[in-house]
Amino acid sequence: MDDTVDNDKEKGKQLGAVAAIGGARRKKKTAQDKKLSKGYIHRTIANHMIRGGEFSSPFPYKFHVYMPENKDFLIFEELEHTVRMVSKEYVYSALAAWTDSARKEDTILELTMPECHQVVAMFLGLTKKLDEMPRAFAFQDYPGLTFKRAGFVPNEEDFDSLAPWELPEYYESDPILEFLSRCSHPLELTAWIGGLFYEDSYLQQYLYLYGPGGCGKSSLLRLLEHVLGEAYHADGLEESSNRFWTASFLGRRLVAFPDTNYSSFTATGKIKALTGGDAVRIERKNAATFSQVLNCKYLFVSNQAPEMIPDEATRRRAIICKISQLKKERSIEYEKTILQPNQVQFFVELCMQSYRHLCPNHEEIRQPANAFLALSTDIEEDIEGFWQGCVEFSAEDAIPYSELITRLSMGRISTRKEKKRYIQWLVERMGVQKKRIPLSRHNQPYYFLGLKFIADDAFSGAKKNLWASKCRKFLPVDIIE
Repeated sequence: MDDTVDNDKEKGKQLGAVAAIGGARRKKKTAQDKKLSKGYIHRTIANHMIRGGEFSSPFPYKFHVYMPENKDFLIFEELEHTVRMVSKEYVYSALAAWTDSARKEDTILELTMPECHQVVAMFLGLTKKLDEMPRAFAFQDYPGLTFKRAGFVPNEEDFDSLAPWELPEYYESDPILEFLSRCSHPLELTAWIGGLFYEDSYLQQYLYLYGPGGCGKSSLLRLLEHVLGEAYHADGLEESSNRFWTASFLGRRLVAFPDTNYSSFTATGKIKALTGGDAVRIERKNAATFSQVLNCKYLFVSNQAPEMIPDEATRRRAIICKISQLKKERSIEYEKTILQPNQVQFFVELCMQSYRHLCPNHEEIRQPANAFLALSTDIEEDIEGFWQGCVEFSAEDAIPYSELITRLSMGRISTRKEKKRYIQWLVERMGVQKKRIPLSRHNQPYYFLGLKFIADDAFSGAKKNLWASKCRKFLPVDIIE
């Protein structure tokens, strides 16, 4: 054992000739340095990356490592007030850049790129691992690691009014209140948002926000993005089939789907998997696959009402909020105003108050049952509004089934289930006749009789006449050429 200690001391003396502890200037590399093994040098550099003290030039980066299920390295770079997730390649580049500068003082730091990779592998193995992921979001007084740190500490005292959106006199000074006044369930909406700022809030509920274009939904999203910064992530449901999809949710507190045309997603098993509270499969490119409980919540924004499976478990997961149209044109300074620091803090504190009121023990938000009863009416209105905007009744015309499907796709009605529901509405509610037309022995497409598209260059003129002429004997009246 004493021999081992003596050998370590001797190696330390040898390395000290070129990498003395305490910041002394380095001597040029000598023949004695060549006796040091590459492994010993790499370990020394890795230790310097972790705690410094081995070389005169400090390593200007601070990295933290977390290992989910002991399968993969998640690396975070510590910045001035926050952290960000980085790749191994980034660490390689950081090490290479540092050695290129520091080798002027410590010549032993002349590393090749393969050697940089070996040092990084040594660093990842030696560094103490984090017990948990850094927080996605925190306020100014939080001492730990976080992806986003707000520039204030909220005042958690309750306001004089629990529902200030009911006070029009404050709409000018606090314009976000006017938006909340047009929400079908403003208390539940703000409580759900308030839960984003409490680590122990219930994760198994998502928010579905819908309403006509121009009602302020996008402005709310931009406000949330401004508040949450790196803890906010916008995505598209069309990416949900990508096996790397959930990897982008790591380190996020809010995942938003800003333009949800796939309203039936709320009736799929994927939403249950995301909000079930269990570990989710995470696969990153060129890395190990592991499972991780995601500490994020999900917000869907759409012009259309969601499809809901009529069971209690599904309803319990959803917070449904309809936004009505603006009553009058808002100021062009609206968005600039709601992003002002005092307005941001007001909004956060208001949402936190709603959360404390509805969820004093971090329980789930109970939404009134009429929120779901109203959905069927809203869906009917969406379908009726769509067809009113593109077709009209005409005894002298007909439209092929394939062309109606094309028009639904153009209207961003994307799934087969949604298209079927829109077509059924024409037949069942409006009495439009759907009939197979025998154009030839092998070509007998379906036509919808008595319909025509509203004037539209893409569907007008000869093409419409051709559709109708094929259906002449099936139409209610003769076609006048």
